[in-house]
Amino acid sequence: MADKRPAPKSSKASDSNKRKKYFQSNQKAGLPTGSKGFLISCFSGKEVPAAREAISLLSQFYDAGSDGASSSAAAGEAEKPLDLSDAIANEVAELKEHGNDVFTFHKTFVNGLLYISMAASADKVSPCELAKAIAVEIRRTKQCRSRHVLRPQFAKVLAPS
Repeated sequence: MADKRPAPKSSKASDSNKRKKYFQSNQKAGLPTGSKGFLISCFSGKEVPAAREAISLLSQFYDAGSDGASSSAAAGEAEKPLDLSDAIANEVAELKEHGNDVFTFHKTFVNGLLYISMAASADKVSPCELAKAIAVEIRRTKQCRSRHVLRPQFAKVLAPS
């Protein structure tokens, strides 16, 4: 009787697949040159949720630190009663404005470390003032406002000379 078991796969082929899984050499590594932003440490494997959480927190403080003219205009709009169709149209318009995002997440290809850059056009609040406002808030309330973010650090990436 002939044995009909499949022939074992070559060990070189399986090693190659394992290397492809762990070493992604075709992707660009590095931080955007000449950018300002935040280096954030987080739990290994939780980079994406930590980035979402950090961008949300930074956006809240950026909006609070921006000039009061836009907040007074928004308060005037909030007083007017809107019907449901106008409210939905306004929300859809806000969701479509992703091109105006101030903060962008960049992979560093280091486990537990991510970089969030601040747009060059964002001149309302500097990254140093933003980091200081977050630190003051944490010191005042004595509560951590993040689950995945461990230690944020202000960073300025310079061009190599």
